[in-house]
Amino acid sequence: MTERASLDRMTGMPVPTVYVVDGDRGVRDGLQSLLGTLGVRVVTFPSAEELLSRLEQGPPQCIITEVQLPGMSGLDLQRQLRVATIDVPVIVLAADADVPMAVRAMQLGAIDFIEKPFIDRSVVARVREALGVAV
Repeated sequence: MTERASLDRMTGMPVPTVYVVDGDRGVRDGLQSLLGTLGVRVVTFPSAEELLSRLEQGPPQCIITEVQLPGMSGLDLQRQLRVATIDVPVIVLAADADVPMAVRAMQLGAIDFIEKPFIDRSVVARVREALGVAV
């Protein structure tokens, strides 16, 4: 069952959605807690395949994905989004990063490539920019 976009109770406007894809439940939960303080809806997935099966159209959204995922990688996810002409800002996270990996992510359209462990305020700033809304 696909979750429906929620509306802000005060304004009736759609609440922006951030999708977090990471194989590590601790990272998913941490980002959900961190980004939830922005007043955005955060939906987490352990794999790219699950995200692709439930990705919604609607209010402003952003995807944060780890490069190394079970099954399809974060870079493969970016390729699939491009092939499907789904234009959504993607922030790529990587625990074991190298320059060629970062270059590939950026060539595939990532708006940023952030190494783990990351600084919370850096992720928050990029999500705000990606959503293009005052959150």
